[in-house]
Order: sequence, then structure tokens, then C-alpha cells
Amino acid sequence: MLKNAAVYLRVSTEEQSKHWGVQAQLSSCKKYCRENKLAIAAVYTDIISGATSNRPGFQQMLIDAKQKSFSMIVVAKLDRLARDLYLQIGTIEDLRGHGVGVVSVAEPLGAGDEASNTLIRNIFGSFGQYEKDKIKGRLRGGALAKAREGKYAGGRPPYGYTTSPKKTLIPDVAKVDVIRKVFSLNARKYSLSEIADELNAHGWVTTTGKPWRKQAVDRILKDKLFYRGHYAYGDIEAKGQHEAILR
Repeated sequence: MLKNAAVYLRVSTEEQSKHWGVQAQLSSCKKYCRENKLAIAAVYTDIISGATSNRPGFQQMLIDAKQKSFSMIVVAKLDRLARDLYLQIGTIEDLRGHGVGVVSVAEPLGAGDEASNTLIRNIFGSFGQYEKDKIKGRLRGGALAKAREGKYAGGRPPYGYTTSPKKTLIPDVAKVDVIRKVFSLNARKYSLSEIADELNAHGWVTTTGKPWRKQAVDRILKDKLFYRGHYAYGDIEAKGQHEAILR
């Protein structure tokens, strides 16, 4: 009788165009299941970073595993399960506690004892952690390089700015008056709550369309340097390439 197995596939958004895409992983896992007489009971797919466990497919797979829907999970590589080493180890141990094993097609374990196999698996997992840290370093390096040039490092623009077609930050004319009002009231010693009340009285709302609260006002005040045309990232401060809202 064939054993039931689940196949887990994962790519991050930056990996989608590379050779280790979803279809390549699926083909590899299907081949393994055929050769090892495993019946595929379910296929779970996520297109998200492996550094977090907050993945829909991953979470559903864990739920189904605890309900004994299959006895084995097949992945193309262990870093598909999780790039974070501790998350990977914890997940494998948790699944083992429910009688579900994990098999990596690209990183097969030998016929050694359990302690040896665990050591080998953790070594493979360390490579995934190393890759995660390298990616994180490249992203931070890119942000630092932009900061040195006074360019915005990315992410949601601060309130009061929007992104131009050329991917540069420009003042959002509908919000410029809000920014100036916040700093004007702050200079007149209004409290954060009082400033929020004034903004709400004008009918102004936050980026998410919600009424102003003191926490949102505080975030704007903390970005004073940016609104004056400068940019700071970590310990780096430079004249920004964006137009100042405050003079």
C-alpha cells in the first residue's frame, strides 16, 4: 500500500524568475514520490519569504499534518520549508512529534543513525540560513548606498509624499498642508492628542483613511529631518534628493 505524502513548494518573490521555481520544484518532488512509491495527497504552495512561518500554505500543511492526512512531507530543498535554521529545526521536530517525516529531494540523508541524520540535516539547514543572511545583507547594502546619495531606500513613502513615475519621491499636494499644520501646532506647544483633534476637525485622515491619533502624529514629528529635505538611514545622514515640505 502506498504511503500518503504532501509536497510543499515555496519561492520568494525574487526567486520566481530563477531556475528553482515552483514548476521545477514540483517536477522534482513528483519524480521522488514516483520512485519511492509515495502517493501525493496534497500540494501546498507559497510565494513568500521562507524567513517567516506566517505563510498560508505552510500553516495549512501543519494543520493537515496534525490531522494525520499524510505521513511524509517532500520538499525540493530544506530551505523551501524554511530558510531560518531555528524555524526549520523546530518545524521538523514538531512534525516528527505527530508522526510526519520531512524529506529533501536535493539533500537526501543516508542510512545512518538518527543522530547522524539530524547533524547532516542541520548542516544543510545552516546553508539556508547563510543564504537568508546574505540576501538580507545585500538588501541592507543597497539601502545604505541609496542613503549615502540621499535617495529614499524604499518601502512606503512617509506621509506627505508619493512616488513619481520615475520612482522618485515628490510631495503629495493633498497632504502638504497637513504636514505643515502638524509642525505649526507642535511649535505652539500643542500636545500630540490636541494636534490629532485639530487634524480630525479639519476632516483630514491618515494614509489608511482613519482618524488621526497621537501615535500617527508622533511618527510625523519624528520625520522632521526628512520633511526638511534631508535623509537619514541608520547613522548616515545626507541631503535628500526629494523636495522639502518644511522650510
